[in-house]
Order: sequence, then structure tokens, then C-alpha cells
Amino acid sequence: NCDTIKLVEVQTIGSLYKEISVNVADLHSGAKSDRMKITEGWSMEVMEEKLDRAAMIINSYGSPKVHLNFLGDLVETVSGINHPDSWKLIQDGMFGSATILHAKNVLVRFINKVHNVTSINGVGGNHDRLQASNKLSDTGATDLIFAMIAERIELSGSKVEVNYDPVLLSLDREGYGDIICHGDKGLHRRSLEFLILSSAKAKNKFQFVNTGHLHTFMVRNNDSQYIGRRTVCPSIITGNNYSDVELGKSDRSGIMINAMNIFNHPDQIIHSL
Repeated sequence: NCDTIKLVEVQTIGSLYKEISVNVADLHSGAKSDRMKITEGWSMEVMEEKLDRAAMIINSYGSPKVHLNFLGDLVETVSGINHPDSWKLIQDGMFGSATILHAKNVLVRFINKVHNVTSINGVGGNHDRLQASNKLSDTGATDLIFAMIAERIELSGSKVEVNYDPVLLSLDREGYGDIICHGDKGLHRRSLEFLILSSAKAKNKFQFVNTGHLHTFMVRNNDSQYIGRRTVCPSIITGNNYSDVELGKSDRSGIMINAMNIFNHPDQIIHSL
């Protein structure tokens, strides 16, 4: 079951931002949570509704260049037992190849709704591993999803770029840089200065370093500087029964947009979904 990519280009006049990067973190496709205490319930249907809202917000900018950055954890679990009770937190048998194909089709439907997509970019997350143990690090689910998306883009004849790296991706924009990673690895936790010096394509431009993983918006101490800013982006998923009760964590679903304003200074905008 392969949804087709049909990209939409729209002529824009007077957009505030000539280029935007949209950070989409932690979909956890296939997850299901109900009877939550402090967090919105979750299902595949809710996930698609959140992505529909995200597409509407992105299109409201009227930007002629839109970069979509996916920050990992596209699926909840492939093995079904990432944790001993993971099987209780998935919907309708969503593990194995079923969850990989479902996540790919969800992304394709989302991409088709966003106007003026210029590039599609992604990294892997800890939930994207193919096996149960987190001691064997891999991002096989996201590897496969992005390979399929790249194939669909090629078949569509589009010139949209598809960029993927399982660990970290650095991307150069007209007025800024994007460095994206999931946030779960030691490399991702190195200092802001280290990540910019070691990874930025154009070190003279402001660098947005965007991670996910923690399912909440956060800027840590000293992570906002003149040369760049590292931000933990809000997640699409709101949480599950474990985060709701055992961790007591609750936040709203959201996306984050990076751009340079008319004064050539960096803007970051959070949109709750």
C-alpha cells in the first residue's frame, strides 16, 4: 500500500519569511494511550489530526520555501517489546512492517498537504530501532521510511531534496543553518559550540540546533548564544501511560519553525496543535 507523493506549489506574495524550516519531532506512529490522568489521549487518528493542523499552520505562512525536518522516533516500536509492556501501548497490531509502512504513508499524506516543500530531511531516533534491546543501536525503521520517501519523490519527477542521516544532519540555508538530531546520543549532548564547529556547513551563519526525544519544549542553560541556539522541540505525540503516571510529565503537541526575519535575525516560533 504505497501512497503517492503529489507536491503542491503555490505562488506567494508578501510572505514575512522567504524560507522556513519546520521541525517535526517524535510521531511515535502506532502508539495508543487512553485513560490518561494529566495528558491528552493518543491514537493514530489523533496523530493524523495533529499533522493536518500542522500543515494548515505551515501553509498560513505563505512561504515560498519550506523545509521539513523530521527529528526521529517516527514509530513507537518495531519489535513490539522495546520495553516489556510496549505491546500494551500500541494500536491494532502496529509493529513490524505494518508500523513502518503506516508511518511512511502518514508522512506522505502530510507532505502532500504542505505547500512549497523544498526539502525533506530526517534523522533516526531510539524508538526507530528494529530490535528490542537499546544496547544494539540502529535506526532501521527510519532508514527504510526515508528510502521509500526518496523513491516516491524520484518517481514523482520532483526536484525536492531528500536528506537523511541516522545520527545527525547539517543543512545550509540562505540566511541560516539547520543542525538536526534526535537528542538521545552522547554526541547530541555535546556543547552547542562543539556541534556548530564540528558540523555546521557555514559557520558564519546563525545555526539552529534542533533535537527532540524529551517530548517537551526546552532551551537549556547557555544553549542560546549569538552564534546559534539549541532547542528541544515539542513533540507531535503528547505522551503515554508511562510518561503520564510514572514520570508525571505532560505537555502539548506542537511543531517549531525556524526562520530569519526581515532584520536578518533568528526567529523561532512554537505552534501548539
